[in-house]
Amino acid sequence: MCEAMAKCIRKTVEEILGTSRRGGNKMKGTWWWKEEVKERVNEKKDAYAASTNNGTDEKKKISRFRYKVTKNVAKKAIAVAKSMAYDRAISKIGDQGR
Repeated sequence: MCEAMAKCIRKTVEEILGTSRRGGNKMKGTWWWKEEVKERVNEKKDAYAASTNNGTDEKKKISRFRYKVTKNVAKKAIAVAKSMAYDRAISKIGDQGR
């Protein structure tokens, strides 16, 4: 009985309010995101996937080192892109005030 009532309530709410997709936009706060940053982050993701795969100890060490390097490169690319974007935004705000 409770399940039938819950379905009825959900259906009624959906008809009145409508539906929205779940999750939302994960890239919401990344207005500064550039193609170079995307490439660096994808390289980091690939390196991480390779570092988690099973293999010999030497291959694990090499892939772990590669991951650390690509992680730092991605981190720097993100910092540079953010800094440049914020500088542009601040200069636009300053130009509008004149």
